[in-house]
Amino acid sequence: MRNENSSKNTIEDVARLSGVSKSTVSRVLNNHPNVKEKTRRLVLRAMRQLNYKPNIHARRFASGNSYTISVFLPEIGNQFYGRILKGVEEELDKYGYDPALFPLLSRERLKRFSNPNAAAYQSDGFLFVSLDPEKLYHLNPFPLSRPIVLADGYSDKFDCVYVDNRLGGYLAGKYLCSFSGEFFIILIREFEFPLSTRVFLERLDGFKTALKEKGIKLPQRNIISVDFSLGGGQIAARDILQTAGSSLNIFATCDLLALGVVEEIRRAGLSLKNEVRVIGFDDQPWAKDYGITTLHQPIEEMGKMAAHFLMERIRGYKGVTRAISYKPELIKRSSA
Repeated sequence: MRNENSSKNTIEDVARLSGVSKSTVSRVLNNHPNVKEKTRRLVLRAMRQLNYKPNIHARRFASGNSYTISVFLPEIGNQFYGRILKGVEEELDKYGYDPALFPLLSRERLKRFSNPNAAAYQSDGFLFVSLDPEKLYHLNPFPLSRPIVLADGYSDKFDCVYVDNRLGGYLAGKYLCSFSGEFFIILIREFEFPLSTRVFLERLDGFKTALKEKGIKLPQRNIISVDFSLGGGQIAARDILQTAGSSLNIFATCDLLALGVVEEIRRAGLSLKNEVRVIGFDDQPWAKDYGITTLHQPIEEMGKMAAHFLMERIRGYKGVTRAISYKPELIKRSSA
């Protein structure tokens, strides 16, 4: 056997180390559905030990597959989507697949994908993050000949993985109702249709339900929409402080907005938790450092599970449509 650090190890070396035939290794490389999971793990472990890198061009020629999936998402550059993609990449790597990113960004960019022969549709499957393909392509038919999975979104027509956002909003409202004072919610200003998502409206709906149970009505003026940015949270907090009293309960529907609010509250000299309560959403890695009470959602896990569903479809699964709904968890810290 060649040195394990050599880049010239062959498929025969992988077969020898894993104790299977060369044809079995080939089936694993080509994601053949009739390979036992235990055997697949043995082969993949041998490939890692030998630092074996299959010839991607030969694989594509032999199988007719692209070994990529197209990931459609509203935008790139924010931490939520970065964490989703981290989970997607970790899962795809197990199968020798790579993601190809297609941020839609605007209605104009979406028009570029109206051609079914566009590069975005040359992959083996499609993953939509925070997007509804039926809304995106309501005027033109979408190429449905390959598998589709949704992450951070629900559909009864496609496999999907999502968080119960209504429950998250409800948990935030129920907890804040244990304090006196005025209630506010800060939403992210939505993309224009068809790039819009119902995530933040669902959080609003859950929040209002919790308040209604306590006989509290949320005035329209206390529902504030801002851009997705630290500055957006700061602007919302300044608006609230100019018109409200000193006892405030604020649900910022993502941690970045919550951080902006917390910074502005501290700048105003008010005491967090005693005078002002602030709750975020996401439980970003830095939220603990800033003491932000938040709703935890398993972002990387959503990406992994969505990619896993997609790979199962690509490998031949023809079963019923599957949906996984994660329940958010309230993480209490010093901001509320």
